[in-house]
Amino acid sequence: MTTLDRPAPRLPDWLVQNRNFVLLWAAYGVAAFGDHLSEMALLKERNAFNRDDLTRVQALITFGFFLPFVVLGPLAGWWCDRFSRRTTMIVADLVRAGLVFNMGWIVGTLARYLPAAQGDYSVVLPLGIVGALAAFFSPARQALLPTLIRDHQLIRANAMISALGTIGGVLSAVIGGILVQQFGPRFNYMANTVTFLLSAACVTGIAMSRSRAVAHPHLDGLWAPLRDGFRYVWTHARVGQLIALGTVYWAAAGVVISVVPAVARQYFGENYSAAGTFRGIIVLGLATGAGVITVIGPKLSIPAALLAGFGSAALGLVGLVVTVVCKAGPIPALGPIPAGVSLFTMGAGGAAILVTIMACLQRFVPDSRRGRVFGVSDMCTMATMVAATGVLGLSWIEHLDRYIPWLLSVTAAGMLLTMILAWRQYRGRSARRSRSAL
Repeated sequence: MTTLDRPAPRLPDWLVQNRNFVLLWAAYGVAAFGDHLSEMALLKERNAFNRDDLTRVQALITFGFFLPFVVLGPLAGWWCDRFSRRTTMIVADLVRAGLVFNMGWIVGTLARYLPAAQGDYSVVLPLGIVGALAAFFSPARQALLPTLIRDHQLIRANAMISALGTIGGVLSAVIGGILVQQFGPRFNYMANTVTFLLSAACVTGIAMSRSRAVAHPHLDGLWAPLRDGFRYVWTHARVGQLIALGTVYWAAAGVVISVVPAVARQYFGENYSAAGTFRGIIVLGLATGAGVITVIGPKLSIPAALLAGFGSAALGLVGLVVTVVCKAGPIPALGPIPAGVSLFTMGAGGAAILVTIMACLQRFVPDSRRGRVFGVSDMCTMATMVAATGVLGLSWIEHLDRYIPWLLSVTAAGMLLTMILAWRQYRGRSARRSRSAL
């Protein structure tokens, strides 16, 4: 009996009753918990908090991880439309577990063979391999989700996945900073290894016999299906516009992620746990925003959700610029609380943007092309993050941390401009629809 011949399963009315969804949800959450553990360890490996280019080291870490999404995104999407998405996720988790377990040795060995002035690049190669595996895991997870749940559950499902992942990120950033401060990097690498193994176990438990049967046309060759993925995005305006909005958000995220450790150092000095807490505040904002979207998201129009997200993120960036300038300049410092509120606001806005874009793409794109479209989306969105972190991480600007207010100001201006352009676009579309209805 073929996949399409088997009886269609009755998917549960409640997401928490859906065993497959709960396993996918848990897999993402536990893997997200491990992400920042290794990141904080790598900052410690490079002694980043005792240098005046902490922003550059953090940017290099982000650059190394996300570069494969740009290079491999469409190929990974084709792979996920051609082969088993569940198996792809399991293999990616297991190989990442092995790499992370040996991360300290790999980074140390590369640093010994590189010239001293280029020692920071020792983090790029191993993170690039981990990122390459994540580049296959990401479209597989995104394309698998709609086959496990009902169509009308997409908004809530994405919000729940985002919320759990961000809660894991909060704990990871805070606990990762404490662990590396107390025990050193090795303990963080071991804990991250366990998270990938647990994620693989959760995905292994997903029963595809309980998923929706969807017809998949045979994909002949490699280049023709890849071109078809790009062509689909190019010829479907809504899909292309959503991906374009995602590129703006991820470019801003690249800048913010890079500067946050240096911002935390302004208030707390060489304190890895404080840096982790500041990162965790962003993630807490993401979790809160995802929770709000879970409740009201299905009632909001797509333009309203996106405009609210960009407005909130821009407001948070402006607030962070003010706090950084006050701390570094002659104006009396406002203290860490306003900075934390600004980071939280940015995170909440980011959740509205990401959840809305993800749910819309899953709803608009047919299953037979979903993997390739998400691969194109990953390539485009991560390209802007890689470009932002590459400019910061690969350049040799002396005393880069001094320019943080300017970096944040340009980023805030970009978010505000995007919000204005999107509002004008949606207003113009609404006006054209009103005229055509007359």
